[in-house]
Amino acid sequence: MHPLVDLAIQSVKHHLKNGRPLPVPDPLPRDMEGRAGTFVSIKKDGLLRGCIGTIQ
Repeated sequence: MHPLVDLAIQSVKHHLKNGRPLPVPDPLPRDMEGRAGTFVSIKKDGLLRGCIGTIQ
C-alpha cells in the first residue's frame, strides 16, 4: 500500500476513535512538504459511504 494511502486510513480511523485529527508527523515526510490537492473516498462493501477533497 502507498504510504500516503496508509496515512489517510490511519487518519480517518484515529479521528473516528478519538474525535480529533491525527497529529502531524515530525519530521514531515518530504513528499508532504508542498501544498497539493487531495481527495479521499470511503467505501463499505464496495458502496460509496463518503468523500471529501480539495484541488488546492
